[in-house]
Amino acid sequence: MPNLPKPRRRPWQPPRQNNAPQSGRKVKNPFYQTMPWRKFRAGQKEIAIEQSRKIMEEIIKAGKPLPPAFEKLQPLCAECLKGTPFVKKKYTAARVLDHIKPINPKDAYNTAGGRFGEPLSPDNVQWLCDTHHAKKSGAEHLFHSKR
Repeated sequence: MPNLPKPRRRPWQPPRQNNAPQSGRKVKNPFYQTMPWRKFRAGQKEIAIEQSRKIMEEIIKAGKPLPPAFEKLQPLCAECLKGTPFVKKKYTAARVLDHIKPINPKDAYNTAGGRFGEPLSPDNVQWLCDTHHAKKSGAEHLFHSKR
């Protein structure tokens, strides 16, 4: 079997960066890798799936066609579900369990006098789709970078 020539790095090219997963991520909070968070997230997912099941049953009882988000049971985005009788609700699958009030990046359990939210409180979390999570996180990042 013939050997292929190895690519050569040119002297004017910058050295290669580390291509490890999440190496370019700016915010690294070790709280999200802990077992209490993972168990809490799994419990919240079960609750959200049960809510999705109830919504699906209501749609079926009304005789309407099921939206594509109901192909498999999964949490639905809280922002997309917000709707009024005049505006049609969207059903989008949620992938991110987001804190409504952000947690302290240095110590997740320190709420710093109400400035940060409780990390494991069911009242402080909501399921969001990628679009709404990006909008919310971007706004929070701008807010906290100005302080």
